Amino acid sequence: MITQLIIAFRFLRKNRTFTILNIVGLAFGFTCAILIMMHVGKEKSYNTSIPEHERVFYLVQKSPESPLGNTTISYAIPVMLAEHYPEIEYFARTENYSQYSNCIVSYHGKGGDDLLSFNERDFYLADNDLFEIIRYSFLEGTPESAMKEVNSVVLSKETADKYFGNEPALGKTLVLNNDKFFTVSGVVDIPEYVTFEFSMIAPIRSLRSESKLSGWDSNGQPFFKLNKNTDYKTFNQKIKSFYAEIKPDNVRNPEQLSLAMIPAKERRLYYNRNPLYLLIFIGIVVLAVSVLNYVNLSTSLVQKRSSEIAMRKISGAGRWLIGKQFIRETGLISFFAVVLGVFLAKTGHPVFRALTGSDIKTFMETHLTLFIAGSLLLWFIVTLFASFYPAMILSGVRPLSVFKKEKKSGVGIRSKNVLITFQFVISIMLVVITLMVNKQYRFMAEMPLGFDNKMVMQIPLTNTLKTNYESLKSELGKISEVKNMCAASSMPAGIPNHSGVSWTDDKGEKHDDSFGFAIVSDGYTQTFDMKMAMGDEFVVENPVGLKGVLINEAAAARLGFEYPVGEQIQFWGKESTIIGVVSDFQNNFIFNRVKPMVMSAHPEHQGFTKFLFVSLTPGNVDRTINEIETTIKNISPDFPFEYSFTNAEVAAYIDEIKQINNTFRFASIISIVLALVGLIALTYHATQSRTKEIGVRKVNGARNVEIMTLLNKAFVRNIAVAYIIAAPIAWMIVYRLLQGIDNKTTITVGVFLIAGLIVGLVALLTVSVQSWQAASKNPVEALRYE
Repeated sequence: MITQLIIAFRFLRKNRTFTILNIVGLAFGFTCAILIMMHVGKEKSYNTSIPEHERVFYLVQKSPESPLGNTTISYAIPVMLAEHYPEIEYFARTENYSQYSNCIVSYHGKGGDDLLSFNERDFYLADNDLFEIIRYSFLEGTPESAMKEVNSVVLSKETADKYFGNEPALGKTLVLNNDKFFTVSGVVDIPEYVTFEFSMIAPIRSLRSESKLSGWDSNGQPFFKLNKNTDYKTFNQKIKSFYAEIKPDNVRNPEQLSLAMIPAKERRLYYNRNPLYLLIFIGIVVLAVSVLNYVNLSTSLVQKRSSEIAMRKISGAGRWLIGKQFIRETGLISFFAVVLGVFLAKTGHPVFRALTGSDIKTFMETHLTLFIAGSLLLWFIVTLFASFYPAMILSGVRPLSVFKKEKKSGVGIRSKNVLITFQFVISIMLVVITLMVNKQYRFMAEMPLGFDNKMVMQIPLTNTLKTNYESLKSELGKISEVKNMCAASSMPAGIPNHSGVSWTDDKGEKHDDSFGFAIVSDGYTQTFDMKMAMGDEFVVENPVGLKGVLINEAAAARLGFEYPVGEQIQFWGKESTIIGVVSDFQNNFIFNRVKPMVMSAHPEHQGFTKFLFVSLTPGNVDRTINEIETTIKNISPDFPFEYSFTNAEVAAYIDEIKQINNTFRFASIISIVLALVGLIALTYHATQSRTKEIGVRKVNGARNVEIMTLLNKAFVRNIAVAYIIAAPIAWMIVYRLLQGIDNKTTITVGVFLIAGLIVGLVALLTVSVQSWQAASKNPVEALRYE
């Protein structure tokens, strides 16, 4: 065995160029595969660190409009489920309170002099049994006592360090929005790779009344822990038709709603597996291209090694013995390649993070066994597949044919053409997908939003600022660069909250539906430069109008009124008059179609506003921001000043498309480069096998261009065949990718033509260089060589 490995190593050392090309080519494939394997491992590991995670479940409510379901469920449902089904051991409702209100949390330090204030964006509320279900490790306090007191609060370790440093947090007092006092009852170490994270969590009854908790109007995300030996799939069949069984009066069409438990370990990928599948596809494709490239390079050496094989067969070596030698050579090459791939994966993870947005560094370090075992498994699979075809072909060489110098002793060019064609099929597919993803990215980046967000600041509103809003508005209005301002519960492009809306149409028929809504103040449409389709805007000079509502065009179409302005709808328990219709704007994450929406500026609703939006004129932005900060600090000095620009918020929404675009672009480049290396090997083999023919043709007067055309013809045919195969497959993949997006670009013929031209021209240029070199040789040397 050792002797055979030494022989294999000597051959590889003797053929350094061949060895280096194969090691580098396979290393690229290994690197991509290892990085993607670790990313998949990380994504699949979410929530598995929770003790007894197999008994922990989320609840989803499915409907015809939402077949996958929504995890935001009425507070009444978990209570009723626990009463009806003994399979449920614990349940806990949770709510991200900071989603609806800015949570400015303050700590007054020793003696009350040193003030620390932060805007906590993950301030949660939960039922007492939460930590019986999700048993995070407590660094201070205990899970049994953490949520017993109504004014208690549990902190994450990072939050405790932020407020208290190295001091114990237990028993210290924090103040929420300057009026609600909480005592720290626990500090938890939230593990990595969990879907439920918080900075602070307080008992749900501390900020929600009993009527809210028992009613149908308030919603949250419930967790459940089922009894041991309960099969959740069987249990799902029991609760599926729960709504139809209880028939609640205040739920529309209960027979169309169903419930289902989702295992905690599946929560991470439940709604969107496509990005993961795309990465797996890319990993398989790049690894397959690198293996095909190896096969092409290996079989290109057949003629060079045919004499060696013939001699070994004459000496008594059987086909299996010769085949094993090639498997060892492949194993050695792939071993060096996987070692290089592991090194590149360890050092290249920042590039992977930049391309995909996924940081796998910590996961690789904490899952070293998976990292090594996975790499060795890839090495074994690649060795098996990469060695099979060359070993079969090379060990099949017939000695008599070699010594007679019969042409058929070498590997036929047809099989090599099939391999190179398949490589270009993959390359063309990747280029088409890359161009289409880039087209979708540009489409979304340039898509009209229906509002202006280029110079609009978003500033969290504290209770003090809300109370003194008119004074704040007056002071900010004195800054020359401030154009308009308003208060609102969310920015226009943010995913809106939903609420029930009831109305009676022109025919007297009653309807009810769920619309998106935003609580706004006067100046909302002016601040974002929205266009009015009909009716009036919210203006402070019209206090009666402020008690009405605005709707968008999508809502007007759903309501069905011939002329909606002046009509009545029931919203938030009040009869509200529609005073105007806003032209549709992107209000439901820019991937999705515009949702029907209601905007209310009713004075009684202003407590639900969350942000101050200020539109600015171009100029000295830094100076303007400083003036705005000074003004806000004068009114609310005890709270931190934070801001962002809404265009940055919108840009963040399309980052996922941008990352997919970058990933496919990178994969396309690697695929084309590897395919070109294989093409070079094939061209070299073809020109070497036709050296005598080229010499004879030149002696008979053939020009270099004619010989180049002769040599290039077969390769052009290969690329044409690859294009014919790749185009429909790429179209199906792109069509499927765009299926889940409402606001999508069109699939155009131009993309496929450009992809074919890119791959074709690069390949033709590569082949032509080698063909020209072969055609330029002195025919005397060529004939002497033969």
